[in-house]
Amino acid sequence: MTLISSRRKAAACLHGNGDLDRALQLYRKVLDLDPRDADALYSMGVLAGESDALEDAVCLMSQSLDLEPTAEKCIFIGKVLEKQNRNAAALAYYRKAKQLDPCGPTTLEALAEALDRRQEYEESSGVWARRLRLECCDSARQLQLRLYLTNALRLAGHLSPAGQVLRQARAMSSGSS
Repeated sequence: MTLISSRRKAAACLHGNGDLDRALQLYRKVLDLDPRDADALYSMGVLAGESDALEDAVCLMSQSLDLEPTAEKCIFIGKVLEKQNRNAAALAYYRKAKQLDPCGPTTLEALAEALDRRQEYEESSGVWARRLRLECCDSARQLQLRLYLTNALRLAGHLSPAGQVLRQARAMSSGSS
């Protein structure tokens, strides 16, 4: 194990145990050795977000994202931006997450929820429908996703498809009782 990886692992352990100051010190030491360590930048971004240093969180996470793009990082940045009421910028990151992970359930849900909050129901209904198609086993989760889709379709003005999805949800609900 290299010095960088051992410090990163120790910092993650401290972070997990709630010792945020010491974790931050170790992540900084990692960055002193390798300023382009995407994992340390990511972890420092998470720490900053947990400490409500939202600008720092976005900056650090963006640096990590530039080095190693992942949907998870995009979603994290989107959520921090929403905390700052920067909803258009957040939506752009959720869309980027979808480009990186087009079938990821977490990615699709984050995008659909952001679209719903922006009242962009036409697009959100398509994303909810795609997310529903990915759910194969958990009938309770399928029911919840059908209700989200029904709501988005109804608000987008697609009443007939909304009614159809709602009937399917009701059939699922009565079948599981």
